Amino acid sequence: MKIGILNMQFSPHNYGALLQAAALESCIRSILPDACVEHIDARPAWLMASSQRRKRYIIALKRAVKAIVGREPKIPSVGNYDVFSDFRQEYIQLTNKVYVDRSDFESENWDYDLVIVGSDQVFRIKYMKSWAYVFFLSFLPQSCSRVAYAASFGVDHWEGEDDPDFTSKVRGALEQFNSISVREASGVQICRDTFELDVKHVLDPTLLIGREYFDRIIEDAAVQICAPDWSMHCISDDAPFIADVPSLALKYNKSLKDIYYKREQRWPLPSRSIFSSVPEWLAYIRDTKELVFTDSFHGVCFCILFEKEFLVFTSKEKGPGRITSLLSMLGLQDRICSSEEVLLSAINGVSPIDYSFVREVLVRQRQYSSAFLLESVSKVDASR
Repeated sequence: MKIGILNMQFSPHNYGALLQAAALESCIRSILPDACVEHIDARPAWLMASSQRRKRYIIALKRAVKAIVGREPKIPSVGNYDVFSDFRQEYIQLTNKVYVDRSDFESENWDYDLVIVGSDQVFRIKYMKSWAYVFFLSFLPQSCSRVAYAASFGVDHWEGEDDPDFTSKVRGALEQFNSISVREASGVQICRDTFELDVKHVLDPTLLIGREYFDRIIEDAAVQICAPDWSMHCISDDAPFIADVPSLALKYNKSLKDIYYKREQRWPLPSRSIFSSVPEWLAYIRDTKELVFTDSFHGVCFCILFEKEFLVFTSKEKGPGRITSLLSMLGLQDRICSSEEVLLSAINGVSPIDYSFVREVLVRQRQYSSAFLLESVSKVDASR
């Protein structure tokens, strides 16, 4: 049996996208150890070598101008992309690169018995509408089975509601799926209300596979870090109270580590970002002594897996529904930083997390999610 997996593992600076891809592939291999399992390395055409060089030149020029006028972007250019590509090569089985904007994409030899799309925001139309047919698997031949595992719409509403023709095409594509699951409660409602489909609500692959898998990644890399009192992984800058964290660290005499990246100045060139390796990033979350601050869905997932005290900053731009759905499932809604009082309470350890309850919920949810994945994959295998 030949299985393809399709998600956004190619993202150039996204720890969560990469780790959920590795986790899902490992889960599928454990279910069908004799199957051929690989990630379809589908990428936008601008990531082609020649196009990427041109785009890099343009981006570098724009960044240089912004740096001169003091308006550098939140995430500068990636200065050590190899920390992501090296992990990808070690933990994910990839096909050759295929570029979705090219006319020959649909003529590829898609000889899979099954393609699984997910996890992550593969159904987020704001990001993917120009090549949504890829993530809704419209390019596959009729003979290929289709499954969505923990797919996400990213927000709590259907972003294509103002385009009835597009919505109709997506409905037709989803009706071709053998089974569909999403990773947020709002996704269940979107599928029911917009597409008249009953779908399952399952765990993200990182939560499904469990902590031991990621502990092994850290140990195999022989990671050595200096664990901080507080760590922070925040992507957005529009969420309230994020800017207060560094000053509070000084006030409370806590060491603070920004574990997303460090900015490397190269004046007169624009700055660039230097990222920790993927195992180091995991270790920083696991070994943080007191408190993790994050606005990232997968940042939350790893705080939960490593049973850390954490606080979440929700961003309107990124869409809070993904995070609030997960926290509601686990009874952790109070981890959302909705006021200065909540922030100070977390810092002072007023209401520590009851991880015994969280573990009980995760056990049940893993059983449910594993059953969905096992049934979906096994049905296809049995029909071959």
